Amino acid sequence: MQPSELSIVGIGHGQLDQLTLTGLALIRDADIIIHDGEDETGIEAAWFSHKRCLVHTPQYDGAAMEPECRRIAEWIRSGMKVVRLSHEQVDHKKRLDRELYFLRRFGVKIRFVPSLQSLHDEAWNLGLPWLSEAHRGNFRIIPSTQVRGDRNFWRYLADEAQTLAVDVGRGKIENFIERLLLAGADPDRPVALVAHHPTQSPVCWLTTLEEVDELLPQWKPNAATIVYIGTWPHAIRDTESNQSFWGSLEAAAEVWLRAQRA
Repeated sequence: MQPSELSIVGIGHGQLDQLTLTGLALIRDADIIIHDGEDETGIEAAWFSHKRCLVHTPQYDGAAMEPECRRIAEWIRSGMKVVRLSHEQVDHKKRLDRELYFLRRFGVKIRFVPSLQSLHDEAWNLGLPWLSEAHRGNFRIIPSTQVRGDRNFWRYLADEAQTLAVDVGRGKIENFIERLLLAGADPDRPVALVAHHPTQSPVCWLTTLEEVDELLPQWKPNAATIVYIGTWPHAIRDTESNQSFWGSLEAAAEVWLRAQRA
């Protein structure tokens, strides 16, 4: 029997173009789509015509929310594919956080799928040290559906002087990193593993391409994993200083870490 799982799909501020391909596929395949009732008409036009059951969630009221969440858990246990749309608005996050509390009480496992907007926002809000306000265009999202590219695709990613944001799942991170390294990517390229949760602050671990596999056994977030693979255009590379964990990137990494602790 398949475990109970609810997909929380991020849609940014409600625009359809903020869906990742993974999120879009989950919505198209859903038996039931849950949203707050005030979602944009673009979403209604796209999926109401398919006669799928759409449930309006209750307001921020625990007494009304508990039986609704129990009903959602029953749908999932019966084999239905259920998707909950997730917005960026503060009121929505409060309501969703309360829903998640009840759903977990009823044994529902949660899968989080961030929006494209979240993949951008998490990187800039965290202030990842290799991002530059002067070169915002040097940022590329690699959807999980693209990671089966040919040899030229991997060589392009390995050589590209831009930060990559990857929405591959936890089980595919190691394979993605390995293929980048085999394509010739610099093992010292910085990496941030970010746990994205729609109602909680992100968790961020800094590492390098070469060291990711050593951290993964301890990486067990209760959230979606976003992988950022950066470049260090301003780092001074000193071949004689590569004895430490960060090597020539240590100074820049320490500056970033001190800023996060402040």
